[in-house]
Amino acid sequence: MTQQSCRSSKRSTQLCALGRSITGAATRSGGNNYDFSMFTASAALSSPPRQVLQVAQHERARRRRTSQGLETGQTGPARRKHAPAQAVIPSPDALPPEHAVHARQARTTGERRRGRAEPGNIVVVTVYAFDETRHLLIRTWDTGAGFVADTVAGLAETAEPEHALGLADALTSLSGALWRTYTHPASAADSLDVNTEGWRRQGERDAIGKVVDALTNPNLPRNGYLVQSYIRVEEAAHRVGRALHRLGDTAPTEHVVTDVRNELDAVEHAERGDLSGRAKQAVCLTRADASPLQINAADDLFREHPTGTDKLFTHFDPTSAAVAAAHWLQAAADVAAEAAECDPTDVVREADGIEALAVETPTHVLERLEDGETPREVVLDLIRTAMTAAEGRIADPDALPDLIADAIAWNKQRRPGEHDPRAASQPRITLLDPARPAQDLLEDLLDGLRGCQLLYHDEVEFEDDDDRDVDEAEHENRYARINAEFTADVRTEAAANQARLS
Repeated sequence: MTQQSCRSSKRSTQLCALGRSITGAATRSGGNNYDFSMFTASAALSSPPRQVLQVAQHERARRRRTSQGLETGQTGPARRKHAPAQAVIPSPDALPPEHAVHARQARTTGERRRGRAEPGNIVVVTVYAFDETRHLLIRTWDTGAGFVADTVAGLAETAEPEHALGLADALTSLSGALWRTYTHPASAADSLDVNTEGWRRQGERDAIGKVVDALTNPNLPRNGYLVQSYIRVEEAAHRVGRALHRLGDTAPTEHVVTDVRNELDAVEHAERGDLSGRAKQAVCLTRADASPLQINAADDLFREHPTGTDKLFTHFDPTSAAVAAAHWLQAAADVAAEAAECDPTDVVREADGIEALAVETPTHVLERLEDGETPREVVLDLIRTAMTAAEGRIADPDALPDLIADAIAWNKQRRPGEHDPRAASQPRITLLDPARPAQDLLEDLLDGLRGCQLLYHDEVEFEDDDDRDVDEAEHENRYARINAEFTADVRTEAAANQARLS
């Protein structure tokens, strides 16, 4: 590993050496990993905080160039290479107090961006907290039906609250990074070639095997430098290890390692489609892929309750449940369309005249299913588009002109009383809520199923209407009979087209 030092006391010499250090050549350290030197503590010791932050900005820009495959100092056409796995940065512990606070803030911000605050990393994970009254490290997570909490370990009375809070924050970031490998699997990426998104996701998943060792053997500052991994999972684990190291003899290392192992097991269980125990928090997450085991389980529930139940939100992966829901929506739309003598794609629009429903998304799904796409294809495309939007990107830039044209056309047809044409003409990058796309899609599909049931009832009741006054008991019996006919027909239709769900 190459390290360049700025030892001159003159400001100009320092800045020149600093520039050479930032743009210095990388030395291969083995495999696909590269170590890059930045600047030594001796330069930072004589630089004001503003320059420390400027250097950090230059380094971030250099990292972006490196991750894009541009070799340092090259000229001519860009050449691709493997992205670096880690970098060597100055440790705030080696700086004077008045300078170290700025470097530490910059480092902490970067660590959080690589953890749960990463754009698009909108996940509800195990959250850790420090109970200051009882000196306990606690954890909590959402089960879909509410939050549960438990104690991880007791901390010594002599433990510094700042260090205890740092440990809780680091553990939360690690949980976010671990669950991101579940929500963003490599299997959902377009390619696994080197330097692609799928390649990076697989690298994150592979790093899970290094987590436990990093907790007890973290990268610590040496000679004013700190090795930092570019892989979220690995660096988040080292952060926890450093937090334990700062607690010293008061660190509950054994309890933390046990708890992290349990979190790792929960992620692996969720990947296999087993959402029992701690893995149940996956019901609150949006995954870019669907589990065949979860799809079949949700399909079994729909077979029992063709219009769905609240159990879909508390016992199933919402992406997989949405795939099953799309299959049953198509079956219900076919049944209702036959009763109403309309096109299946118009069923939800027709039912919206009976009761206010979510129309746009169920109709969009029905139209694509009618065109021959499978429920899995439609659901995963909608969810991945929304997950991309959550990262501040557009999944299909080529479609943007059509989206804008559709928005303008809708604005021209706006209803009386709509006084804000700009709000009505905003193009929608995604039909779903980017913060919770799978849950939002599942809710809309169940709304579509409700619409199919409403339209069927309305048509059949109209045919049965003989202008007689009926009492409440007879009305209930008629409703139950019609509902039984509807559910039976939907089950038959779904079974006849079961192949489209596989």
